[in-house]
Amino acid sequence: MADLLVVDGITVPDFTGVVVSAAPDGIVAVDDQGIIRLCNPAAEALLGRPARQLVGREFGFPLAEGIAEIDLVLPRRRSRTVEMRQQTPPRGRAS
Repeated sequence: MADLLVVDGITVPDFTGVVVSAAPDGIVAVDDQGIIRLCNPAAEALLGRPARQLVGREFGFPLAEGIAEIDLVLPRRRSRTVEMRQQTPPRGRAS
């Protein structure tokens, strides 16, 4: 059964996880301390590591609002240049 979300007192299915998981782009959620809290399957493929090796660890890149190109160092001495877009959620919104 899907997780349920309560919005204005109404219980609805939580589609956020489904949307994030199905997204073709790698999505990594990082908290204000720089710790990875979530990554989707596309991010796992991009970073060359399963989520269990990523979640709970430091992201390792400085976070600045906007778009930047970064060079990732992947397992087995591979590298990849990727575009990183950082967005801060509006304050006061539940995550």
